[in-house]
Amino acid sequence: LATNTHIQVLSLVNSNLMKREGVDLANALMVNKTLRTLNLECNNLDSNAVREIAVAFAKNREVAVEHLRLAPQKQVGNFFGRPVEEAVGLLMETNNTIIKLGFECNDAHWRNIIDRALLRNNDVARRRRKRDRHATEEEVLPEERIFSRLTLQRPPDLPSVEVFAEDSPPQVAFRGFVAQQKRLPNATQLQSFARNSGHAMKYAEAAPTLKDCRARML
Repeated sequence: LATNTHIQVLSLVNSNLMKREGVDLANALMVNKTLRTLNLECNNLDSNAVREIAVAFAKNREVAVEHLRLAPQKQVGNFFGRPVEEAVGLLMETNNTIIKLGFECNDAHWRNIIDRALLRNNDVARRRRKRDRHATEEEVLPEERIFSRLTLQRPPDLPSVEVFAEDSPPQVAFRGFVAQQKRLPNATQLQSFARNSGHAMKYAEAAPTLKDCRARML
């Protein structure tokens, strides 16, 4: 676990974890950087093992744990004693990742420290989620823009007779304008070009022709 970079959720609920294994686990947690959820409920950890785990997390400057459940433990009452409560309180004072903590605290001072730290961390996590959500929305938000210029680097693979297969008078006028002017016309320019070429084109024809021909070219 000390060197593991894949496990993010570790649930050891009721797994007969003994106090000696709890100390070994604490040594690994002192350097682990990827674990996000750790559940140690209903095992045989004593006060010393729980304290060692809290101290290990406090020493780990790159801890990523968000959900931590240390209680209840078998053969231990509701509380682990003031030294353990102090260790967990000192951990929460400096930790900014833990947002859910399963731990009963009898001392009023350390209980207040822990509660305030959880409120702070949850507020930080909420603001981080909101910021990330807005950043994601900005990244994927589509934006409609109008082309001012489109330059073709090489001739298309298909000949124009295959792209403009209908060979209707409006399409002939469009192709003639593009071939002569080397740019796309607007509706008025297309009408004028068609009229000069001997084909009167209504505006009702020009707009759909432009839309269709631009789509074919792209």
